[in-house]
Parts: sequence; C-alpha cells; structure tokens
Amino acid sequence: MTPNQVFAVAAIGGFAAVIGLLFTIALAVGVHAAFQRLVTALDESRQRRRDLSACRAIEALGTTTEPQDRA
Repeated sequence: MTPNQVFAVAAIGGFAAVIGLLFTIALAVGVHAAFQRLVTALDESRQRRRDLSACRAIEALGTTTEPQDRA
C-alpha cells in the first residue's frame, strides 16, 4: 500500500471512531433523559396520590352547617 492509501484508511478509521463515540454519547444522553422523565413522572404520580388521600381525609371529617361560637 502506498502512504496515501495508508493515510486514507487511517483517516476513515479515525472518523469511524469519532462517529462511534458521538453515537455512544448521544445514546447515553437519550437514555438519561428518558430515565429522568420517568423519575419525574413517578414523583408527580406519588404527589398526586398523597394530595388525593389528603383531600379524601379532609372530606371524611365532615362539616357542620351551624357556625360554632368560640367563647
């Protein structure tokens, strides 16, 4: 092989390595973003459940129609 051919093969290999690294980084960022969305959705769901249980507990206390005097 001539030196130019060796250089071309090395350049192609270098570009392939860079593209592979960029793909790996993009994949890692995508997985991280998806996992972060999943964790956020789970936290919001738990918060809604806590809020709903608090609302149900308040509703279960009952109310009076007569005002109470505090003397």
